[in-house]
Amino acid sequence: FMSKRREQNILKIIGDVKCKSILDVGCAEGDFGYLLQKNGARVEGVDISKTAVKKANKKLTSAVVVDLNLQKLAFSTNSYDIVIFSEVIEHLQKPQNVLKEIHRVLNKTGFLIITTPNFMYWGNRIKFLKGEFKYEKIGMFDETHIHFYTYKTLLDDLRNSGFKIAQKNHIYLSNKFQFITKKFPAIFAYQFLLKCIKK
Repeated sequence: FMSKRREQNILKIIGDVKCKSILDVGCAEGDFGYLLQKNGARVEGVDISKTAVKKANKKLTSAVVVDLNLQKLAFSTNSYDIVIFSEVIEHLQKPQNVLKEIHRVLNKTGFLIITTPNFMYWGNRIKFLKGEFKYEKIGMFDETHIHFYTYKTLLDDLRNSGFKIAQKNHIYLSNKFQFITKKFPAIFAYQFLLKCIKK
């Protein structure tokens, strides 16, 4: 399930997808990929859930079951124009290994779209000061999250995996005071959204 705001922010940063080959890593049931296909892209997906992949196969060019903690991406080197990696990295035991795999399957002029929750979002900082922290079924503190990313740790993982940042379109919960909030995404972004190219 992708929030409307995240979907809009990704669409804004991704640009024209006509005739592009796209890999959606963590494609779920294929709804977002299907939207990209309607815009002229060819979308393949991978996901850990067998039931989700079954549904995704009806909407996308193809979809396969992959457990990224155990398996590599079974796709050839330099084979995609775009890789979408939205709200997945926080679930992985060795995120850099998967980022390097994404780097490998992207072609030279290709780019990665990545999103992940900001662990040090200001609302969370207040909770921590009050001594509040508990896992939840969904959301920022989803019990399946293994990694909690700050802006710095996310940028470090991307750079160490061979990427550089081309564009930012982070998700903010409020449109107020944008002239300040956009200067300090490490504090005010609710989710980070980056477009990355190969170094």
